[in-house]
Amino acid sequence: MNKLSKLIYLTSLMSLCALSVASCSAKQADIDISLLSSELNESGIFSETLSDISQPIMEKRYGIEEGQIAEFKAGAGTKAVVDEYAIIKLSSPDAKENVENGIKSHIESQKNSYSSYKPDEVPKLDDYVLVSSGDYEIFVVSENSTKAKEIIDKYIK
Repeated sequence: MNKLSKLIYLTSLMSLCALSVASCSAKQADIDISLLSSELNESGIFSETLSDISQPIMEKRYGIEEGQIAEFKAGAGTKAVVDEYAIIKLSSPDAKENVENGIKSHIESQKNSYSSYKPDEVPKLDDYVLVSSGDYEIFVVSENSTKAKEIIDKYIK
């Protein structure tokens, strides 16, 4: 091989290595679900202190099938408010559509219930936050969706 061929070969090889490293580093990092949950709860965006929701209740609430959740943290207020959140790590990409649809269906159900029960809560439901990032679905209903989104954005980078 002459010097020019070697140079072209080495340049091509280095380019491939750089692309490989770039594609590996583009993979989404895990979100610290507990830390994000704590920050949301302590941020003052909810009307009241939220109680933790168990996995079976969350699955029923959002229409999530058993086995679609790898990890989660969720909370909800009393029946007096619509404030709630869920941070869900999906067990597989196949679960994404079902979980998103379940959350959207839950929002519509809440709007129907609260429109006559506590209509002053409905604007929160109209301004909910739903962020999908890699294996994660993050959902928040609060008094301040802008602040909720800012907090979430720090974790999904």
